Amino acid sequence: FRFKSSYRLGAIGLKEAVFSFNYEYDKSTYIDTFTKNVVPFSFKSLKNIYFGYRHDVSSLNLSYGGSVNFRKGFYVNDIRLIWAGRPGTLIDLFVEKNIFNGIKLRISAKELTKEASVSIQRIYNKHSRFDDLNYKNNRGSFTARVIEATLQGTF
Repeated sequence: FRFKSSYRLGAIGLKEAVFSFNYEYDKSTYIDTFTKNVVPFSFKSLKNIYFGYRHDVSSLNLSYGGSVNFRKGFYVNDIRLIWAGRPGTLIDLFVEKNIFNGIKLRISAKELTKEASVSIQRIYNKHSRFDDLNYKNNRGSFTARVIEATLQGTF
C-alpha cells in the first residue's frame, strides 16, 4: 500500500511552499524454499512515513526545506544469514541558492538525528535450514552526520 500527498501552503500565506506526506506499507512475503518459513522480502522496510517541506523564495532565488523519514523494520535472508532490525529515523535539511546564471549552490545537512539503527544478525554454519547457529551478533550502528555543499548547473 502506498499513499502520497502534497499540499501547497498558499492558503496560509506561503504560496511558494509545499508540504509533502508519503506513507508506504509493504508486508510482501514469500516461502523460503529451503526452510519452508514465510519470510519478508529482503531490504524492505515494513513501514515508511515521510514528511517533507520545501519553500521556494523566488524573490531571493533561494529555496530551503527539510524532511523526516520514519522507517520500521527490515529483514535480510540469505543462505547463511538472517538479519532483522530497526533502522533509525532520518532527518535532512537543505538550503539552495541560484548564485550565477543557472549555477545553483546547495548546502545539505543529512542524518541529523544520530539515532542508532539496531539489528540482530544470525550467521549459520553451512545453511540456515539446518538451524546450526555459528554466532549471533547484536548490532547498533550510527550513521555519521553529513554536511554537503554542491554546485549544480551546466558548465
